[in-house]
Amino acid sequence: MKNKLLIILFVFTLQTSFAGYKDGISVVRAYTGYGLNYNYFLKPQTILDFDLLTRYEFGELGACFAGYYGKSKTLWNNEIEKTGINFFYTAGLHIGYYREWDRDPLERNFIFGPSLRSGLEYTVRKYLAVGSYIRPYYSVIHTSDVHKPLGYLDGGLYVKVIIK
Repeated sequence: MKNKLLIILFVFTLQTSFAGYKDGISVVRAYTGYGLNYNYFLKPQTILDFDLLTRYEFGELGACFAGYYGKSKTLWNNEIEKTGINFFYTAGLHIGYYREWDRDPLERNFIFGPSLRSGLEYTVRKYLAVGSYIRPYYSVIHTSDVHKPLGYLDGGLYVKVIIK
């Protein structure tokens, strides 16, 4: 009986806890480029996430914007020190363009399609967090040559400043 009560309490805690902040801005370094991320909690576990990534390396120049809607779960939380570990998973859309350095400047490759994003975040201090994520995506519209992938697995690291 005692074990069942502990399991119910643990599940209830996962359902009612959240990252401990309302919104934050991150500096992101992903495989697909550098950029900024903004996230906002609509409810304690419901999150809106926005990425703006640019790419100026590997012979390509471009930018990508992505918007996500998803969930966040607290895996561990220390209320006294305001630290914790959070898991998040989101789904959304990406849109962007890029061009290769050695091609005609007017020849741009447009991309659009669905994206998923999941990762872990560690709140280091009350106003600072670090994290990593993976992002599989698929471009439904892809105006490039056949040598470019339509789908890919991206990943990134970030440092977040917690606003509220």
